[in-house]
Amino acid sequence: LPPHGGAKALLGASPFAAGAPSGASHPLVLDMSTTVIARGKLRLASQRGEPIPPGVGLDREGRPTRDGMEAFHGVTLPFGGAKGAA
Repeated sequence: LPPHGGAKALLGASPFAAGAPSGASHPLVLDMSTTVIARGKLRLASQRGEPIPPGVGLDREGRPTRDGMEAFHGVTLPFGGAKGAA
């Protein structure tokens, strides 16, 4: 992930997962990504010839792109914008 306003990957995009008993029949479980889109969805959009949503990826030069393969080879952006990269 690039830091907010950055164009090159600097931070890791490791998923976050946690679980806790809830006292009910099901525990509280959280499993989430730290990016606004999964890299697999970038490839899928490219294979289907579909554009990716605006604001989810940058190409290798750090320019916003709607091309899934360009974003796949570039960087995906953090969810939460500036707060997601902090």
